[in-house]
Amino acid sequence: KTRLFTDSNCSMGWLPFTAHQLWHVNNIILPVWFMNAYDAKSPITRKLNITAAFVIGTVYVSLLAPAIISPAPNAPKMDFLSLDGVKTLFQNANNDGILAAWMHYVILDCWCGWWIANDYQDSIESTYA
Repeated sequence: KTRLFTDSNCSMGWLPFTAHQLWHVNNIILPVWFMNAYDAKSPITRKLNITAAFVIGTVYVSLLAPAIISPAPNAPKMDFLSLDGVKTLFQNANNDGILAAWMHYVILDCWCGWWIANDYQDSIESTYA
């Protein structure tokens, strides 16, 4: 089976770490979720959201960009516009590809949660003010 990303036992993307080593970068999102729930309007929460998104996003881009710029020989064509294309990407994904997909989800999910929490706090303030 041809893989889109490199072998999981060697350095990946532009970083000298394996997918297992980089997986823990996702954990920096946990305090951000706590702050989103506690006080989404706080300047500290805003800074934590931006910092976590920047760190995880940097790792995400360093994983995905090399796979797009110079894919592995015989790698399947990247097709994000059809269900079959995305299915093929996941079927051919190894740990590196799954890590990239999960990081994408973690960043997007946290930013949406921050937006929802901000919107909620705006609604409460205008309702009870």
